[in-house]
Amino acid sequence: MKLRLIFFILLLLILVKDAYSVGISPGKILLDFKPNLEQAVTITIMNTNDYEMDIGVGLDGDIAKYVTLNRTHFTLEPHGAEQVSMLLKLPANIGEPGDHVVTINANEIMGGTNATFAATASINSKIIVNVPYPGKYVLPQIEVNNANKNETLDIKLNLKNYGAESLSFVVGYVNIYDTENK
Repeated sequence: MKLRLIFFILLLLILVKDAYSVGISPGKILLDFKPNLEQAVTITIMNTNDYEMDIGVGLDGDIAKYVTLNRTHFTLEPHGAEQVSMLLKLPANIGEPGDHVVTINANEIMGGTNATFAATASINSKIIVNVPYPGKYVLPQIEVNNANKNETLDIKLNLKNYGAESLSFVVGYVNIYDTENK
């Protein structure tokens, strides 16, 4: 049993060695929806290995059909980096409010190997397009520090409007109760 565990750990360490062999930047791009928006986006894909890597780039997600890549395959030199440009062309209306995502997948392409078992590197970046809700749609986030009895309690309330209508004035109240609701 111990021999199997040691073998499994060694196998895992061998596979993890290349886990950080490909990088991508930025990891996430946030955009607000605008009808018929055309936005150029560039990502950088990096090779941290001491050998060349063939890279394939693909798209996935509910709005991937609105993105065009300038290239889908290239070779990365050892410790090199390449940029991939794309054009996001949104329609006049996407549909449902909320976040819509395009995932950009960069995958190592293994060629010329007769191995039965091989590990390849893969990494993702996301373009997140936020479609506003109709009207006003505010989500609060509250931050409260720890305090003992008779100490000052700091309360921070952040509000974010995910609605299409602007907010010109917001009023908020914080009621503090003890364990007996008093």
